[in-house]
Amino acid sequence: MLLEKSKIEIIEQFIHILEILEMYAKEGSDEKAIIRLMLDYLEKGYVLDDDILPIASKISEIAKKVGSFDMKREISLLLFGERKRLTKSQKNKIKKIIEILEYLKSYIEKKPYKSYEDKLILNLIGLKILRLDNGIVLDYNSEVRSLTNMALRVGSYELKNEIELLLTGRRRRKLTEEFIQKRLSIIKILEMVKDFIDKKEFKSSFDYEALFLINLKIYRIEEGILKNFDEEIESILNIARKVGNHKLREQIVLLKESIKN
Repeated sequence: MLLEKSKIEIIEQFIHILEILEMYAKEGSDEKAIIRLMLDYLEKGYVLDDDILPIASKISEIAKKVGSFDMKREISLLLFGERKRLTKSQKNKIKKIIEILEYLKSYIEKKPYKSYEDKLILNLIGLKILRLDNGIVLDYNSEVRSLTNMALRVGSYELKNEIELLLTGRRRRKLTEEFIQKRLSIIKILEMVKDFIDKKEFKSSFDYEALFLINLKIYRIEEGILKNFDEEIESILNIARKVGNHKLREQIVLLKESIKN
């Protein structure tokens, strides 16, 4: 994969990976010193063609010592993985995964407080997007599983399940009038909860996750991927219990009953 790129692109990629690894190398360690020497060398731009593979191997070796399992895998794939020829359908699926990764990245960045795990996942997302953009792709189910596991590490099971449903759920082909009306009604209720959160002067971590979850739900429902009506409403009520008040929950129940009738 490296040999298919220009030298400038390769150097920029090496620098990007090393800057991430530098965050995890212990101060005073051999790895930290080697990373700084390599960055200094690469930033000067005096890299010979024959240096490229040895540098890649050295970066991979450092990643094995200072990175997590996921990070080691992403870096190894990025450095040595092969670009795959994808069908139009496969390209669209990967495009959707990249889109969800970007959404997840934006959600983490908006958190008022970021844990060590949040920062680690942000770096993993960056590496994963770079890899997928380069056409280095695992099988679709593996990519989905990796993404949902990251979502679980920075959010809730509900967030993980929502992303999984969005990426693997079946889209309704035949849209009846009843289905269309219920879809519009569910989106209306979601927009109401979203508006309630947006109006809060101070938002908690629950609020930010709820906003992300609501946006994913709206996206999924607009794509025609729905659970049954009662499940969808119960899921919205669960969000309202975390971020709303009694009046909001009461409004949702009333809207649910009016739609059913």
